[in-house]
Amino acid sequence: MEDYTKSAPILNGLLRSKQSLLGNDHADCIELMGLRAFVLIKIAELNEASDLLEQVAEWQKTNLDQTDPCVTATNEAISELTKSLVEL
Repeated sequence: MEDYTKSAPILNGLLRSKQSLLGNDHADCIELMGLRAFVLIKIAELNEASDLLEQVAEWQKTNLDQTDPCVTATNEAISELTKSLVEL
């Protein structure tokens, strides 16, 4: 079984490092935010995951065609996550 709890801080450190080298709006940083959000969902850190996905969605609005499957996947994830947060 994967241990997502150990993955979250590793990804956070990697994200901070990439952000300092490349800037917050670099595609590599956005991709890491999405991956980190996935891990945070797995360990039930839903509010933080939601914040990250919102940042990803904002970047996608200006950098990807809105018909891109990544945009659809991000929006669906945000919708499902929002439903989960409301149910709590």
